[in-house]
Amino acid sequence: MEEDRCPVCSKLPLDGPALGIEAPPFKYHLNHDQAAFNAYKGHCALHRLVRDLHRIWLENGEGSVQKYFDSCRGGTWGVLPASSAAFVHPDVLNPATISRLRNWIERFDQEHKYCHSEQLPVLPTRILDVGDPESTGNVKLLETNGTRGQYIALSHCWGASNSFLTTRDTLESMHNGFLPDQAPATFRDAIALTRCLRIRYLWIDSLCIIQRDKEDWNRESSRMGDVYRNAYLMVAAANAADDAEGFFKPRPQIQCWMEIVAPTTWHESDRDCSQQEYPFSSVTELFPEKSIYSENPYQGWYCMIEFFTQRKFSVPTDRLPALSGLATMAAAQINGQYCAGLWWEDISYSICWHTNRYSPFESFRPDCYIAPSWSWASVMGRVDFPSTISSFGYTRPKSLDSVTFHDYQSILRGSNPYGEIECAWLELEAPLAPLSKATVQHKMDSPAANRPQYFSIVDRVSGELLGAVFDDVNDKPVSNLFALFMMHTGDLGSDGDNVWLSGLILRPAVEQERIRDKYEVPKGLGFYQRVGWFSLNTRQAKEVLEVAHVTKMVLL
Repeated sequence: MEEDRCPVCSKLPLDGPALGIEAPPFKYHLNHDQAAFNAYKGHCALHRLVRDLHRIWLENGEGSVQKYFDSCRGGTWGVLPASSAAFVHPDVLNPATISRLRNWIERFDQEHKYCHSEQLPVLPTRILDVGDPESTGNVKLLETNGTRGQYIALSHCWGASNSFLTTRDTLESMHNGFLPDQAPATFRDAIALTRCLRIRYLWIDSLCIIQRDKEDWNRESSRMGDVYRNAYLMVAAANAADDAEGFFKPRPQIQCWMEIVAPTTWHESDRDCSQQEYPFSSVTELFPEKSIYSENPYQGWYCMIEFFTQRKFSVPTDRLPALSGLATMAAAQINGQYCAGLWWEDISYSICWHTNRYSPFESFRPDCYIAPSWSWASVMGRVDFPSTISSFGYTRPKSLDSVTFHDYQSILRGSNPYGEIECAWLELEAPLAPLSKATVQHKMDSPAANRPQYFSIVDRVSGELLGAVFDDVNDKPVSNLFALFMMHTGDLGSDGDNVWLSGLILRPAVEQERIRDKYEVPKGLGFYQRVGWFSLNTRQAKEVLEVAHVTKMVLL
């Protein structure tokens, strides 16, 4: 099997017996033959990581902005950012494990004093009082009334286990208290951990926010950014897809770790020796002293949304409120205008998201209104954004000069300006061309479930085909469609050069009269809604755009 491994994995003890407690740490030195190293053509993420580190640290280059998941062994190879002599007990609440965790937290407190203000934070509106560290009794829901203190915040996936909630009907009983055994396993684990860490208070959204109460939800969801930011510790139940599962699960007794070490000739003489070793587990070390988002500060937001849209929500309308805390802080930091999950200052890029047609989950639009059709939040399923980073021969797309965004307006369902939306629209102008369904399939047709559908531009006889990916796999209209050209990659001024044009697939909006009667929308303009995204590779970009007339419209 070793001959099939990459140059990194071939040196790892993946097939041997489990490493003993006294096993030395494994080190991979970057003083290898880079030409031979690059000859490997497999897909091992560990190989890509080491290759990127070599480019960054020794060649002053850039990484490939990849996700590093699977090694030659198959699946994720766990890497522990601690000495390989550290014993990992199968029981998460073993005294030795808790002692180590306390030591880590204490060390962080000492080394990162600037992360905590001298004054304890104000507790959230409601908090769970878990009692003394040795307590096994009732947990009570408290109304804090501005009290200050330390608390742990739990991030968890509700799943189907949503019967144990705080509602108007159960509020009094929650104040009186409940035994941990009455709660789902994830909550029991969080209570036990909070007590073991000697912290008195715990915040769980489904218990500290009154469920099925719109007013309380709108008010408290707008404060969630502060809730998580002010928490002394946040616990993410990442290995539990349902509250009934719990997150304290048996673990392997020993995990390996590795250090990637650059040649000593690379280091400046005044660097501390502790900077010579970079653990594989630290993703933030991949681009030291350099931001991969320097070309577009919003790229980090896009990456977060791409991960966020892979999550399932028990209540679909919670998607925007769940992000409202982050959006509040981001808006203050960048002084930006938030537009239903996108940012006005970068709207020409971010509106060109598209569903990921290779995702195992088919995308669809729910029956209830969540967001305008041009927002990723209107679609359930994973979405991707056009990359704004130029690297390794890839040129980032540019907005067409003829595209202009004039205004954004929204009608909120509550008081949270970053929360639920009743209706929203954009007023813009851009090149618009009618489409007709192509009669032949494209030679590059994809086997994916949501494979592209192909259209031609009306009045164009050159035979170019637009590849359209629809937002809802169950809604693929073939008539009364339009291409709204938004971006291009390549030089529009060069004749004969390949240019990629991309944009939105639109159709006339439904219920136009109802919207005009109910809301103060712009008058005298056509109303459209988004149904998909397209791309077109052409050598006649100027001719194509001449056919597409710049049109002012309202996009719902």
